[in-house]
Amino acid sequence: MRAWVSKHLLYLPLQALRGERVLRHLRDLEASQWESREVLAERQALRLRQTLLRAAREVPFYRDRFGAAGVDVAAVRGPEDLARLPILEKAELRAAGRRLVAAAAGGRFDRRRTSGSTGVPLLLLKPRDASARIRAIWYRYLRWYGIDIGSRQARLLGHPVDRRARLREDLQDLILNKHRLDPVHLTPERMRGYFAALRRTPPTHFYGYPSAMEAFARFLIEDGADPRRCGAGVLVCTGETLHAFQRDFLAASYGARVVNEYGCTEAGVIAFPCPEQGRLHVSVDNLVIEVLAGDRAARPGEPGEVVLTELYSADAPLVRYRLGDVVVPDEARPCPCGRGLPTLARIDGRTSEMIRLGDGRLVHSEVFAYLADAFSTRHPGIRNFRVRQAQADDFRLELVAAETLGAEALAAIAALARGVLGAGVRLEVRQVPRLERDSSGKLRYFVRDRAAAKEPEEVR
Repeated sequence: MRAWVSKHLLYLPLQALRGERVLRHLRDLEASQWESREVLAERQALRLRQTLLRAAREVPFYRDRFGAAGVDVAAVRGPEDLARLPILEKAELRAAGRRLVAAAAGGRFDRRRTSGSTGVPLLLLKPRDASARIRAIWYRYLRWYGIDIGSRQARLLGHPVDRRARLREDLQDLILNKHRLDPVHLTPERMRGYFAALRRTPPTHFYGYPSAMEAFARFLIEDGADPRRCGAGVLVCTGETLHAFQRDFLAASYGARVVNEYGCTEAGVIAFPCPEQGRLHVSVDNLVIEVLAGDRAARPGEPGEVVLTELYSADAPLVRYRLGDVVVPDEARPCPCGRGLPTLARIDGRTSEMIRLGDGRLVHSEVFAYLADAFSTRHPGIRNFRVRQAQADDFRLELVAAETLGAEALAAIAALARGVLGAGVRLEVRQVPRLERDSSGKLRYFVRDRAAAKEPEEVR
């Protein structure tokens, strides 16, 4: 399908019928990105005050919550005052249900469900206009890379199991010119079929899990095909941590630009890389993002946990919602690209990916990606890995490789890992034929078993 047909004859008319003012929000967002930081901060503070006053007055959950905490939201004049309010945890959000919706809320709501790959799924009600702004934020960022509404997309994301939800998503794919490549069922026969279809109608971009894009490229190369013939000029990675070794491999194998989107189902895209500078611009014209190191704001260059507040979801806002991600704030300096949107230095991953060792140390599971990358320079046949933590000092590293790894090679990998984790760690290194994906199609590189499932309080 031509992009113009998808955008102007299908998507935009249907969004208008749904009452979603995507284009209106998109025009506002494309203008606001060029405003100064000072102007953006003033607008953000105004929207924050309006959101909090509405929540305290009309949303039952927040009315009771702020009252019990003895908080006067009128005293919150800007993001710097948000520490007066309690933090919203995922368990509280899950239990609140419809009490998170304003009593006098008008209009219709969308249902947004998280995948639950790192816990129990969440079901949220999102006002249609808030959904429209979330979509517009995404389209603004894609336009930075020459991708517009209706551009041909190859989509490597999970597919709903429920029949009705699957049909609804298939219809959305059709309307928005998306060709879905199911990452849960990447069999040789399917991947050959995907490659043939992509060659017939090349996409402008791939969108999906980096692990699935990597698996697809590796298969094509081993099958004697060239991933560059898929035709995609941009790979937008989402849903998983993008490791450095994956970024390099994807860029080289597809001959494409690799872009790492940072966002969540609950609130949309949080940050997106600058097309000129690579710095991660934050969606401050849709959200307030706090980066907390304990009870204080993290300093530039210091890892901290993300707490977000929505600005355009007045009928059902998230206020100081702990997302469970660790990011690093950037220096407070404007990006040379000219956009006023502030930036993050990097995304470190989820707090659930932090490994607590028996001696109390915290190590991010990303360390195993670097170890696998370092070892693959000597053994290029290594394809993938997963780490399982059974107890505080008991780990199993599962490796997928194109060739059989001997005892000497496995021992060398174990030695590299112990050099980081400590000599007292019990580590079994095992070669396996494949790694199973979650039902959503994600491939988790770190799995903590129940016996080791206590969250690391130090990063709270």
